[in-house]
Amino acid sequence: MATELRNIGAPDLPAVIRILNESSAGYSFQFRLDPMKYLLLSRFWNFSYETSYLACAGPEPAGVVLNCVDPAGSEAYSFYWGVLPEFRKRRLSMELARKYLAEVKRQGLRTTYADSSADSPLDIYLKLGYREQHRLTHLRAGAISPAAPDEDAKIEKLEVAALLSELPLFPPAPRSWVSRRSFLQSAAPFLEVIGLRHGQRLDAWIALTRWTGETTIIALDFYEGAENSARRLLSHLSSYPAPYAASHVVNGSRADRLLRSCGFVPNLEWISIALDLQTYSPRR
Repeated sequence: MATELRNIGAPDLPAVIRILNESSAGYSFQFRLDPMKYLLLSRFWNFSYETSYLACAGPEPAGVVLNCVDPAGSEAYSFYWGVLPEFRKRRLSMELARKYLAEVKRQGLRTTYADSSADSPLDIYLKLGYREQHRLTHLRAGAISPAAPDEDAKIEKLEVAALLSELPLFPPAPRSWVSRRSFLQSAAPFLEVIGLRHGQRLDAWIALTRWTGETTIIALDFYEGAENSARRLLSHLSSYPAPYAASHVVNGSRADRLLRSCGFVPNLEWISIALDLQTYSPRR
């Protein structure tokens, strides 16, 4: 049976949704998407359909790889890569991955990233040349521990553009794809950013979204020594609807430690991996 790999177009979306739902069934990241939820997901993550592909086995849609691209940073990220169970004995997974990697390498991008959960095929990523960066954690809380008030602190809502202008002032730290400048910029219509200031200095900030059905923190940062400011900012979220979640938190980071101390409990862990496209060879 011949295999066809092609860029995803509007007529392919029903097949893409079905593959996402059925190929993820039984996994920790299982999707239950309808067309509206898929379109919101696509817009939130800013899928690059120029570098995303549908695999067909004969006339049958069989697999998909969905990717995001940051041209300014010369980087890319694989959001999802999966094949329907009945086609997994074929080499569709590897064909999809190589098709994507060849395209982003052709475009001159330097690095591509992906996440691998405990029940994902990490060995395939490693065969392609990906290497582990850091562990990521998803945490949840039914309530957030209160913090002592601070009369000198000012909590304010920020536009994403205003946050980005202050972001370079924060100390360098390992960041997941969703806490990077490019993602925050593209996802701005879905985000609410809250900051805490002492005088002119922004001590801490949180970017959150509620389109997922719960109050989800996708990024949290604060200066060394400003943990109490970040704790007060987290406490402010108690006025938002519960439950609360924190996604793509770098395991062991200061944000991770703070969230756990404020009542957040980890419920999922996965691995952030990266591939240097400048040394990648399609012969892998």
